[in-house]
Amino acid sequence: MFLSVQVPDRCAACRTRFWVILPALCLSLLSYIGSHASARSLPRIEATGNAVVVNRQVALRFTAPYGRSLPGVRARAVADRLMIEALRGLAPHAIQPDRAGKQWRVVIAGRTPLLQVTPQDSHAHGSHPKALAYRWASQIRRALAIPPVAIHPARLVVPLGETRVLKLDGYAEGTPSAWIEQNAPALQLVHPPGARHLMVRAETPGKAVVRVRVGKNEATCVVEARKWAGQVPLDLTAEVTGVPEAPADLVLHAANAVLRHAPREPGATLQVVTPLQAIHPLPAGQSRTLTARVTLKGPGYLPTSGLARVRVINRELPYRPATRLFYSNNPEHITRHTTLYTATLTDDAPARVMFHHDNQMSGTVLLAVSIANLSDQEVRLHVTPGFVAQDRNPVKVGFLAGRAFLNNALRQRGEIWRLPARTAMPLFLQRLAPGETGSGLAQIRMINPPADVRCRVLVEALSPVHTGFASAAQNRLDPWRYTRPRPLSRTQLAALPPGPGAETTYRPRRQMEAQYVVGERWAFVPIGLPEASTSDTDHAEIAGDYGVLYDIRVTVRNPHPYPQVVTFEFAPGGGPAMAVFTVAGHCIAIPEVRPPHHRPITRITLRPHEKRVIPVQTVPLGGSSYPAKLIIR
Repeated sequence: MFLSVQVPDRCAACRTRFWVILPALCLSLLSYIGSHASARSLPRIEATGNAVVVNRQVALRFTAPYGRSLPGVRARAVADRLMIEALRGLAPHAIQPDRAGKQWRVVIAGRTPLLQVTPQDSHAHGSHPKALAYRWASQIRRALAIPPVAIHPARLVVPLGETRVLKLDGYAEGTPSAWIEQNAPALQLVHPPGARHLMVRAETPGKAVVRVRVGKNEATCVVEARKWAGQVPLDLTAEVTGVPEAPADLVLHAANAVLRHAPREPGATLQVVTPLQAIHPLPAGQSRTLTARVTLKGPGYLPTSGLARVRVINRELPYRPATRLFYSNNPEHITRHTTLYTATLTDDAPARVMFHHDNQMSGTVLLAVSIANLSDQEVRLHVTPGFVAQDRNPVKVGFLAGRAFLNNALRQRGEIWRLPARTAMPLFLQRLAPGETGSGLAQIRMINPPADVRCRVLVEALSPVHTGFASAAQNRLDPWRYTRPRPLSRTQLAALPPGPGAETTYRPRRQMEAQYVVGERWAFVPIGLPEASTSDTDHAEIAGDYGVLYDIRVTVRNPHPYPQVVTFEFAPGGGPAMAVFTVAGHCIAIPEVRPPHHRPITRITLRPHEKRVIPVQTVPLGGSSYPAKLIIR
């Protein structure tokens, strides 16, 4: 409805009477329109001094008169026009700046003038008329858009166990009431008396709707309670061994393995943004902290990022030779999926593990060597590895495994990791194609094991799709670094009896003496038994002594008054063989040699009349032919 009022220009008295009755006409108009307005909440518009206040926010302020209208009169006129339009359903976007000739103004719906921007206004506000028109229009729109009741933010994610604040806003007057819809996750809602905010605490995961009401006006906020994907690890510890130091790559690999297995929520992943770095070796008995920036995330979880810290310790473990040899070679040829060998660790005495098998099946088979903790307590295991990639040449793969093991054993290099109760962890997981051979040597030791702890070592031929370990661990030389321990079911525990049972362990070490005097008969040291013997009831013996560590104490003497050279040679006796020796602390690899040829190992120069004791170590290697001889001449 539009109201047109014409003022007859007869006399000043008439005009005076008109301005007296205009407020009453405006009130009548507002009353009429208000009675026909919908039940929706109207904006709160008023003039306070020379300011136009919309929904409790100053939309604009006049500082200069317009003609005879003072700033306060201008403010009341604008407020009245806005209120009339609001009763008719004014939308905020209808307020727009407009150019009228050389002047600027603010209009409603593109046609109804709301206010004029005068040069005095722009001068008072230090702006151009156009810029001021745009600014005032924008301020009025923003103020009109304020709801009677509002919650900020309208959607909120609260980490589980934490508290967040919701801000209450709006122009509606009255005491707000807040509540949470039923059938929602456990949320604690606190509204301090008189405060313009709410505090929300998440107790269980899920979504809920928080509602706030003032009079007939209501606002909602969707609150979602989520778990963090995990906590950025700050106190991880990796343990290695190495004398006199652990190399930088061992330090780095051990730290990465611990970081890779850092605790997190199920289904969450840890992504390394900036990797760990280790450049220098770590001396025995010392520690070093490595850092990496990581991100933890996963479906349904809150992501988190930060700087992870891993402390790497080079433990000084007293050297202890192996007391048992776990030898898996019978059958050497894999023809079906089966358990090839089992043995039990029952104390802290080290055991050496050797395996050498080739795949004679028509398809790929997984050769798996794992350790299962059958007890109810966690154990700490020290592992000195000697694992290499599979190969079609059985002599080569056995040689590479022996070289890797002796290199690590000579310097006591290894890792210490924890095996939780009733879980299993892989030492070796290699996919063997038909005709390929897998071979390896390792030394295992439980560190300060609790009483009645039993760990079972298993060598198995498995289907590659039914291992129970992460596929990322297959065909790696360090699979324990890429998979978590696998829980053992009751059926698996029942199939692995806790006692040693009828298992075979072998003699792990032979100590021998040899003497050679320059110019006299050569010294011959036999390596590898020609046939098996069962004279020892505690340890069986293997034909060839494969995996047995030979500790040979060689005494050489030069009786001459001038220097002499002593030569150490390797001589296979039964067929082609490769070998690895450590002589006086130096690891020496011997390429393949066939009888009756000899291969020099090293040469040592003796001073005149010098007598020297030289320690020599070797291990008969899988795939090579033994017996053989060490010749000193």
